[in-house]
Amino acid sequence: MKQTILALIRPELNLSQPENQRLHLIEHILLSSERNMKIGITQDKFAKDILSSGGYITELFCAEYYVVRSSAADSIKKIILSSSNNLHLEKVDLPAMKNVLIHELDEKKSQEIGIGEQFEKTIYHKKSPALKQPWFEKKELINLGKNKTDLDKIFKKYNSNQIFLELTFDEYNISKKISIKKNILSKTPKTINLTHPYQSPESSSINILLPKKLDENDLNKFLIYRTLLTDYYFGILYKEMREIGLIYDISINYNKYFDSIQIYFSCSKNNTSEALNFIQKFVEKDEIVSEKYLDLVKEKISTNYELDWGDITNNSLFYIEEALLSKFYISPKERVEKIKRVSSKEINDFHKGLRAESKNNLIITILNYGKKAEKMIDKK
Repeated sequence: MKQTILALIRPELNLSQPENQRLHLIEHILLSSERNMKIGITQDKFAKDILSSGGYITELFCAEYYVVRSSAADSIKKIILSSSNNLHLEKVDLPAMKNVLIHELDEKKSQEIGIGEQFEKTIYHKKSPALKQPWFEKKELINLGKNKTDLDKIFKKYNSNQIFLELTFDEYNISKKISIKKNILSKTPKTINLTHPYQSPESSSINILLPKKLDENDLNKFLIYRTLLTDYYFGILYKEMREIGLIYDISINYNKYFDSIQIYFSCSKNNTSEALNFIQKFVEKDEIVSEKYLDLVKEKISTNYELDWGDITNNSLFYIEEALLSKFYISPKERVEKIKRVSSKEINDFHKGLRAESKNNLIITILNYGKKAEKMIDKK
C-alpha cells in the first residue's frame, strides 16, 4: 500500500512566542477528536484511509500531520485545508484539555532545570528562538479562563504563512518555500562540563558539535558518512570503539534546528577522555572507506529508506523536518539515486574537509552526575 504524509505547517505558531503555552494548548486542540469529527476526519476515515495522525510544536513551527493511504490523499488534503483557519472551539472541552496540558508540563519539569533545557541554554545564543520563553511555565494556562474568544484571537494572530507538505517515497510537493529562523550556536569555549541530578553517576553523556550548513551535495555525503561511522553493522567507528569497551552507543546527526553536525555518545565516566581522544585520532585518518565497502553502505542506506517508508507512521516527523528545515525538498527515491552516485573519494574528501573545519571550531559538552544543574567552562 502506498502511503502519503500530509502536513500543514504553521511557522508563526510556535513556542518562541510570548503566548507559548497557549499556543501549545492550541496544538493539542488542532488534533483533538472533537475537532477531527467536526471537520470531517471521522472514525470511518481513520478505519479506511488514515494510518495515523499527530501534532507537534517546537520553537520553530507547529505541524498538524496525517499519514494516509495515497489513493485518499487528495480528499483528505481538501478537508485539512478547508478547515485550516478554524479551531472549532465550540466542540472542545477547554477546561479538560487545559488540565491535561498542565499535568503534562508538571511531569516534564523537574525540581532542577531539565537536561534538554540545560543543554540548549548552554549551546545557544540568547537570541535563539528556543530561549525566548520559559519552557515549562504554566501560569498563563492556569490564568486562562473559560473564555474561548481570547484563545481564538491568539490562534488567528499566529495562523499565517501556512505551508502544506505532501510527501511520498517517490515525490515531494511543497505549497511554498519559506525561510524559518533557526537557533544560533553561541561562540563558546571548547569544552563545557555540565552536571545534573538525572544523569547516571557512573556514566557520561557527550555531545560534539560542529557548526556547518550542509548544501544538497554535502547532505548526500553526510548521510553516507553517518551510516559508515555509526551503523550497528557497518559503522566502522562504532565497531572499533565498542570492541575495546570505550562507549555504550554513538550517533551522528545533522541537527537542522541549528545547522550543525552533532556527534553524541555515552560511556563510562572513567573512559570520557580516552573516548574523546579515540575520536580525534579517527578524524586524523586520510582514508576511511574503499569503493567496495562504500557500495555495501550505500545499499544499506537505500534499504533503510525503503523500510522507513514501509513504517512511515513511526518516522513521519523525521521526513517532515527534513523537508521543511533542510529546504531541499528531495524525495527518498530521488535522494537514493543521488547517493548511489557518490564515490569513495568524495567521502574521504568530505571526511578530511570536516577535519579541517573542526580545528578550533568545536563545542563539546560533557554531562555528568551532580546534585544540581551546573555549568563549568573549560577555556583550554
